[in-house]
Amino acid sequence: MEEMMLNTEKVFRFFEEISRIPHGSGNTGQIAKYLVNFARERNLLVKKDEAGNIAIFKDASEGYEKAGAVILQGHMDMVCEKDTDCEIDMATEGISLLTDGEFIFADGTTLGGDDGIAIAYMLALLDDGQIPHPPLEILITNDEEVGLAGASALSIEGFKAKRLINLDSEEEGYLTVSCAGAVRTYSDIPVEYESVYAEKEEKYLMETGLQEGSSQTSFRIEISNLKGGHSGVDIGNQRSNAIILMGRILSELSLKYDFRIVNVSCPGRENVIPKGAECILVCEVANTDAFTEDFLSLCEQIYMELEETESDVEFELAEYLVQFRCLTLESTKKLIFAMYHMPDGVQVEYPEIPGMIRSSLNTGILELSDDFARFGTLIRSNMDEEKQMVINKVKTFIEFLGGTVRLENDYPAWAYRKDSPLRDKMVQIFESLYGQSPKISITHGGLECGILAGRLGNLDMVSMGPNLYDVHTPRERMEIASVQRTWEYLLEILGNMKE
Repeated sequence: MEEMMLNTEKVFRFFEEISRIPHGSGNTGQIAKYLVNFARERNLLVKKDEAGNIAIFKDASEGYEKAGAVILQGHMDMVCEKDTDCEIDMATEGISLLTDGEFIFADGTTLGGDDGIAIAYMLALLDDGQIPHPPLEILITNDEEVGLAGASALSIEGFKAKRLINLDSEEEGYLTVSCAGAVRTYSDIPVEYESVYAEKEEKYLMETGLQEGSSQTSFRIEISNLKGGHSGVDIGNQRSNAIILMGRILSELSLKYDFRIVNVSCPGRENVIPKGAECILVCEVANTDAFTEDFLSLCEQIYMELEETESDVEFELAEYLVQFRCLTLESTKKLIFAMYHMPDGVQVEYPEIPGMIRSSLNTGILELSDDFARFGTLIRSNMDEEKQMVINKVKTFIEFLGGTVRLENDYPAWAYRKDSPLRDKMVQIFESLYGQSPKISITHGGLECGILAGRLGNLDMVSMGPNLYDVHTPRERMEIASVQRTWEYLLEILGNMKE
């Protein structure tokens, strides 16, 4: 037990080390250099491909020389989200770890337990010379959080294993054996602009800051502090989408007030449920107090509706700077319609498994440019045919509004394998350790297993991991005791792989 705890301490030490290194998606150069140097310092064979993926190979321990190899797999990048008042620059700085004795979490940012804990497990294994194990083929992929980009471009050769343990699951006691495929869509709806003060001299207004002779008033509306969350894990947990909610607010206000949008923004991520959005508008209103009262009344109604699911949501309305350009009334109406009615959330559930999501859509990005409004979404489905159905749903909606849709990062689902010796062995070991059976899970989240099966051959695969909560948000936390138990379980699995 003392040796086990020592090895666990190594896991936490390596997790702390990589947390000091910025490693958000698209910014993994430093962490990749760290991993390559780690392997070379221990005289381990290391390979890196053009996509930034890294493979490290370690020979079997004594007594396991004839055992078949196993791939342990995770990804090096993390989702970088932070609280609005957090001053850490996650592109150049590491994160600050905190603990209350039960959980590890970060100070104002995402923790990166997804998938930093997998890297820490693998580094602890590679660093230790006493742990019994078969030949290890460590695969650390790049940019998983942005469409599984690294796995999709994997070109490293030399893998011999026919079984793979993915360490990117987030619930202890669950063995995941199938996952959703996904595709990102970028929908562009054309818009047109006009001058706010068509008959005014812009120079005069800029010099005086006055709106003389006009009833135009500029407002800034902000939604903040929604829960947000992972679009695979939390999409069915009644998390409000800030883009859709802003669309509702604007739609209901437009029934009474004549206004036009100057700008609307939700610069999030396709795979993160947006927790905030901002809109600037100009409004034909003689009495700003009346507009404010109607806004607050609407927000009070929304507060009541979301009391059980989004109790921390905040709404803000403030008069804003003088504006000179806005969308035309037609473009404003079209954009509000798109925001409010954009397909989003759960699309299809498994009829035979109540509460299990089979297909979903997350609208995670909204950006307004000179020529178009762009919506960025992530479609997930455990059935490739059904994924195409949701794609068609988005296309018909956007094309109805005169827009176009572009697809990126399309990857297949990981199909359930009826015959899986690896799964059977892992179930048996779990039962012997804990006196109960693990739950066999089909996840709606995206894992790299489907892609890797296509690139590395007919692999027998299972995904596992410790308890992580509120991933992809600044509330992300990792349970310490679960990390320790999962480490114990992983070592027992490897120790039973003599064949």
